[in-house]
Amino acid sequence: MARLILPVTSLLLLLLGTVSECNQKLYGSKIGEFTSVMKDHGVSGEIFAADRRAIWVRGFSYEPTPACINVHFWVGLKGRSGPLPDTTGEPISDQVGNDDSLARYANAAFSLSLPYELEDVAWLSIWCLDFNVDIGGVLFTDVSTPTPVLLRRQTLHGQHGIRSGHISILNHQTIHIDDLFFYGTAPRTQFLIGRGSPISSHNATKISDHRSKLDYTSLPEFYGKNMTLLLPPTTSVFDAEWLSMYDIRFNMDFASVTLPVAK
Repeated sequence: MARLILPVTSLLLLLLGTVSECNQKLYGSKIGEFTSVMKDHGVSGEIFAADRRAIWVRGFSYEPTPACINVHFWVGLKGRSGPLPDTTGEPISDQVGNDDSLARYANAAFSLSLPYELEDVAWLSIWCLDFNVDIGGVLFTDVSTPTPVLLRRQTLHGQHGIRSGHISILNHQTIHIDDLFFYGTAPRTQFLIGRGSPISSHNATKISDHRSKLDYTSLPEFYGKNMTLLLPPTTSVFDAEWLSMYDIRFNMDFASVTLPVAK
């Protein structure tokens, strides 16, 4: 009797209880949208659960004003803070680890690390320390911690000998491909992640091999390679609809898979 042998990464995902990609909460659900309290600051944007202690902020805007010169991301904890942003919160660093007052943001997208588990967070605020007031915030209610997702029934298969094993979303900025084959005969072939139909290099982002730290101009040949792809800091699977092995020179999608889209 033939035995089914799964690659290590896929086996681990199955042991973790990963189910189909249809359940968006497995890799992060939408937490909420910023409610602007002080309208002159123009706070807006939405937040997704990205990891146990991280969130993905999308479409974020904030306009500094001369009145508030000491403004920070401000987090409150369940059991310690009230139901709405208040003085019991504490400041956290911005997306690059900066603790200075927040600069201007215009429709920005970035990851934000939190010092606590998502389930323990009551709210996130844009907080003015000069007057101890909430400029705009998001309440954390019914937050689910994301876990890896195995894309069932989807593998890469296409021209130039492209084929693969299982494809997994490890977190909102990391994708793993098992057992990848590619002849390496097509110039300027790259991994792209993007949105829209048909698949094209427009409105797409190049991603590279995280494990070997290689930033390929053109993908080399692969024979059963396991690859971990890292998305750039300003890109997330929350904002993508597909992953493609794409020829930039001839604008051809050689092989692609559909990614689950967060709502």
